Amino acid sequence: MTTKNIIYDNRNDNRFNTVRPKAWIENPGEVGDFKDSQSILKAAGLDFEVKKYYNTRAIPDGPTTLSPDKFFTYRSDNNTVLGEGIGTRYTIVQNKDAFHFFDTLIKGTEVFYETAGSINNGSEIFITAKLPDCIRIGGDDVCEKYVFLRNSHDGKGSVVVGLTPVRVWCDNMLNAVVKNCTNKVTIRHTDGALEKLEKAKEFLHIAGKFSDHFGQLMNQWAKTPILDRQVRKLVELAMASEETLDILRTGDRDKLPSQFVNSVTEVLEYNELHPSQKLLTTRGTLYGVYNAVTGYHQNVKSFRNWEHRYTSLTEGTAFTKNQTCFDLCHQFYEIGDVALM
Repeated sequence: MTTKNIIYDNRNDNRFNTVRPKAWIENPGEVGDFKDSQSILKAAGLDFEVKKYYNTRAIPDGPTTLSPDKFFTYRSDNNTVLGEGIGTRYTIVQNKDAFHFFDTLIKGTEVFYETAGSINNGSEIFITAKLPDCIRIGGDDVCEKYVFLRNSHDGKGSVVVGLTPVRVWCDNMLNAVVKNCTNKVTIRHTDGALEKLEKAKEFLHIAGKFSDHFGQLMNQWAKTPILDRQVRKLVELAMASEETLDILRTGDRDKLPSQFVNSVTEVLEYNELHPSQKLLTTRGTLYGVYNAVTGYHQNVKSFRNWEHRYTSLTEGTAFTKNQTCFDLCHQFYEIGDVALM
């Protein structure tokens, strides 16, 4: 197991450890080396236990009773409530168990533990590790491969184990779901969750297929030329909301929201000016357009704070727009200009 220096960001309700600053981290400071995920768990302040207890029902001028079928979860170290109105089937997956599974998942693999942290007082926790191999596109453009695990304690989310490639050149997160090949496993918080988590070790085999398929696809996109007018159209379709799409369809561009117009302009400027967009694999190629959209969300777009940035990039608006761009690029590769009609 290989370790590196970890960078640490301490907040009252959010904690984050990483070997290098990510896009959602601001002003981090250094801590030490860690040999396994359990060490990171402790250093990141995630070594707390989560418990579940009955919701109470208080009647004015009457008794307070316990609900027979609704619960809340809380941290036993500081009594912070993490989730409410949770059903009887909800099963807690403790951080130590989730992180221990992560160790067994990548056992025997030379990895770099890179990130671990939480948001919303610990209602969601995550850990990532970089795998030793990478995806090469055109020989010079490199995507590192990361395995990640995310767990929630608020009763809303699931345990998610997945793979994401991160572009070295400008640290873009290339969140994509390749057709006919999954890159994540989702496990609900019900009885047998830990057993199902163990079975998810088969994910590494699936992830290997995903990364191979992804690399082949990106190399194909890097050889696919695209005209300037097509670039603009694809970017507009990727960045548009449903309401904005309706305006684009009518052709009344004077009614386009200024925020949308500014975002598209910034993506196109990124595509033209950023050094990562001047490579043989990106300049005037379909792969370059995809990297321009993901690069804008990762490196240019402003967010309220690092938590908002993290959420947007991993499951929110930025993730959705990146995914839309991926789908449009895939369609353009298959059927050309018709995909932008």
